[in-house]
Amino acid sequence: MARATFPGQTFEGRELNLKFSTRLTRVYAQHMAALEKSRRGGKRKVTVEYVRDAGQAILGAVSQ
Repeated sequence: MARATFPGQTFEGRELNLKFSTRLTRVYAQHMAALEKSRRGGKRKVTVEYVRDAGQAILGAVSQ
């Protein structure tokens, strides 16, 4: 982002530097999220789709 603020830059040069810095920031954020997820083991989500009369639940996809 600092390169985009250099004086004497063309519009295209400024736009290109901002594009690259945005891409780098996004990739860095994705990597940090993946690292955090691997450190805490990820969260698991269980959805109960159907409960029988006796109160027993079927976990997972239900098909007939």
